[in-house]
Amino acid sequence: EKAPTALLTRQDAAKFAVRYLGQGKAAEHPEIFVNPFKDKVANSYKGYAAICYGLKIIQGDKKGRFNGINNVTNAEAATIIYNTLQVK
Repeated sequence: EKAPTALLTRQDAAKFAVRYLGQGKAAEHPEIFVNPFKDKVANSYKGYAAICYGLKIIQGDKKGRFNGINNVTNAEAATIIYNTLQVK
């Protein structure tokens, strides 16, 4: 997973945030999650996306889409980090 020159996607940002919070094992079971976003989330990232949504780490765009394969902007990265650190 180390690719220092690669851009970070929204789905990978969700995965890293959830793992940081110690919820990675639960997120690896997509069958127990419902996709809260209006677009399709890859099955391997569904748990990560759902946990991020539930914990208000990533809420989606204005149309409620996750856009998992889109790259994270600097502003989005800062928001994701901040929101992750606010989880109690």
